[in-house]
Amino acid sequence: MRAIGPPLSDAEVASWIAAARSRIGDPWRHQARGAGLRGVDCAGLLLWAMARVPRPTVDVSNYGRLAYRGALEKAMRDNFGPPLHPSEMRAGDGVVMKFRNGEPAHVGILGNHPYGGLSIIHAYAKTRGVVEHRLDEEWASRIMEVYRP
Repeated sequence: MRAIGPPLSDAEVASWIAAARSRIGDPWRHQARGAGLRGVDCAGLLLWAMARVPRPTVDVSNYGRLAYRGALEKAMRDNFGPPLHPSEMRAGDGVVMKFRNGEPAHVGILGNHPYGGLSIIHAYAKTRGVVEHRLDEEWASRIMEVYRP
């Protein structure tokens, strides 16, 4: 059962992507998840954007703000249902990504890149802010799970 209800309509997907894009340039702030805080982390961006769709609030009460022991994947499954194969990803999907240690540790929202293909919108510590860039081969290789909101 998906906590957010049935899959988003095309208009709701567009709203979710637009909401995430509206935060581009905002500072990255570790574990910032509340709407009133200056800055946001990757999960906070996903939560903040989904709250603008108007859907039931994504429930992360069982997610302790650190991506370990399957907590991130469980929170995504509880809210969005079972993951899809990465070959099925499209604009509007939420993605769980890995970094050096191979463990899931980051989330983002896929968009349509203005010059074709997909982009990823995410709050990224290395850039110190919310960014959108092409989903190139390197970033695509980091995707572990894809969720259709």
